[in-house]
Amino acid sequence: MVQLRSYMELCILVPGISSQHHGSVGPEQGQFGLASWKCSEESFAHQVKIRDPLKLGFPNIWALRLARQLLVWHPEDRLSVDEALNHPYFQEAP
Repeated sequence: MVQLRSYMELCILVPGISSQHHGSVGPEQGQFGLASWKCSEESFAHQVKIRDPLKLGFPNIWALRLARQLLVWHPEDRLSVDEALNHPYFQEAP
């Protein structure tokens, strides 16, 4: 249950409730819905920062967005290696 809560606090959506995989979480894991959890960029950044031993968090919005896209529960919904390497985080600043 603690691990499930951590996943949800970090917006790592659990099976059955991600945007492309609708349904309900099984009774062995409890019944949770997205409505009870904040998954905004601000909330995600805050959760990471408070868990960071140095309290630094992300260096910029692109790092945050890349991390969120890599922390998707279902592998087929995550960025591929090529997509990740082409993410704006890795592009040169103008």
